[in-house]
Amino acid sequence: MGSNSVHLVGTWARWMGTLGIEQKKCERCMNLESIHEMCYKIADNSLREFLLLDPGDDLPLLKDNIEAYSSRKNMAQNETVINRKIWLSLQQTDDYQELARDISDDASNSLQEFVEKVATYCWLMTVATPRMVLRFDVVGKPYADIRDRFVQYATQEEVEDEVQPMGTVKCVAWPSVELETDSTYWKKGEVIVVTKENIVKD
Repeated sequence: MGSNSVHLVGTWARWMGTLGIEQKKCERCMNLESIHEMCYKIADNSLREFLLLDPGDDLPLLKDNIEAYSSRKNMAQNETVINRKIWLSLQQTDDYQELARDISDDASNSLQEFVEKVATYCWLMTVATPRMVLRFDVVGKPYADIRDRFVQYATQEEVEDEVQPMGTVKCVAWPSVELETDSTYWKKGEVIVVTKENIVKD
């Protein structure tokens, strides 16, 4: 996976590795950014259906249709809705099915429970009013500009990058939790910052 991918918890991947799972497969299946994006899209499409809009139509602003957003939130918290819209969607992904084929029944049950919990939290965040989001889109930005929402992840060695200049974000180690309006954040994220200037050789 690319450096921009954000994995859930490294210790989880290593633990799953002890159960006979390749770490890369585990990480790919449980890419937090992918789960968050899936929930985001499903939530928006659900609102379009509720408002009788066509796929791809722009959604009304929250302040212009607070009733619809509140109704979506209330319906989305129903366990049946979560089962049907989120968990089943996850289980139908190629990565999830590939991983389930390669592991024991006990490990599969543990994986399913873990991923379902992560998906549920992402789902409830995306249907909240106002919406809460996981912020990933800071790669390449100067760390000085985002340090109010991210802390620098400590590395043992200096970090360099072929593209990003020194002092910018190389990748996200863990996203920040913010309101979609950018008005405030709930928890800071962690980023790896380029600390060594890339010297281009002739």
